[in-house]
Amino acid sequence: PNYASAYNNRGVSKKNLKDYNGAISDYTKAIELNPNNVKAYINRGLSKAYLKDAYGAIADYTKAIKIDPNYYLAHSHRGFVKKTLKDYKGAIADYTKAIEINPNSAYDFNERGKSKYELKDFIGAIADLTKAIEIDPNYDNAYAYRAKCHYSLVSFTKAKIDSSKAIELNPENGFYFYLRAWHNYKLGENSNACSDMKKAVELEYYFDDIEELTNLANCTP
Repeated sequence: PNYASAYNNRGVSKKNLKDYNGAISDYTKAIELNPNNVKAYINRGLSKAYLKDAYGAIADYTKAIKIDPNYYLAHSHRGFVKKTLKDYKGAIADYTKAIEINPNSAYDFNERGKSKYELKDFIGAIADLTKAIEIDPNYDNAYAYRAKCHYSLVSFTKAKIDSSKAIELNPENGFYFYLRAWHNYKLGENSNACSDMKKAVELEYYFDDIEELTNLANCTP
């Protein structure tokens, strides 16, 4: 009963079963037995994040960082939660530290790039997303968000190249077809825009501007 790792491990099992409250109870017990248990803080933070307790998650990740400032996952996970709270500058700072510790993390470059996109730093975002793709050439989400950056910079051909690559890598993602529909429309390729829009709907990706794009591209039912 006094073995902290056992509680932590049981918490992981409960988390895998989506019993997040039960997992939190076990992680809390592990922390009581070993207040410097970094993994228990990170795991508890993750379960809190699943329960939409963003500030509780941040508190746990921050405590983990205080115990071990070079624990990569604490910075990466805290960055993600900050991004969900639209604290993009805070997220960028955390992802930057995560990258400093783990410079081969395509995920953190991708997420930092997406945060920069939200701050309209499209050039900085493209640099990060490109780095993510260099590390992992099959990172479809990085291509999609780089496409969004190119679109924002009115580089529609580059945007279409990237959205097409995202579709090639993950043809079941309706969001990617939605992106390319707009890229096709901006390039004057209305027929392709309509085809992509229909495909997005088939894949159950619904969007607010579907009627607008239908009218602009002169799509037929």
